[in-house]
Amino acid sequence: MVLVDNTVLSNFAKVNRLDLLKRAFEKLYVTEQVLEEFKLGIKREVLPNVSLDFEVLKLEEEEIELYKSLRAKLGKGEASCLAIAKNRNMKFLTDDSDARKDANILGVPVSGTIGVFSSLY
Repeated sequence: MVLVDNTVLSNFAKVNRLDLLKRAFEKLYVTEQVLEEFKLGIKREVLPNVSLDFEVLKLEEEEIELYKSLRAKLGKGEASCLAIAKNRNMKFLTDDSDARKDANILGVPVSGTIGVFSSLY
């Protein structure tokens, strides 16, 4: 079970290769906040209008406090992914350096775009 943030998701969407992301991991998820960020990118025409067929996770009550504390320095997508990944023992995919540092501090397994490629081969 792997949570994907908007940085990694956007990288694959921009080159029309979401299939590689899906092939690399058995089960992929995004958060409501990541989906919101992605849709904003489509609206601003910086991301292609592609269909995302990932399961969308919602913050649970016990994750909200961590989410709020992470929002002090992370975006909504990264903070929501980290809060959920920590609570639900999931891997987190991001290329955001601050989010990766916080993931390491929290003990959340983290990887990014390059890690997706190494998972394929």
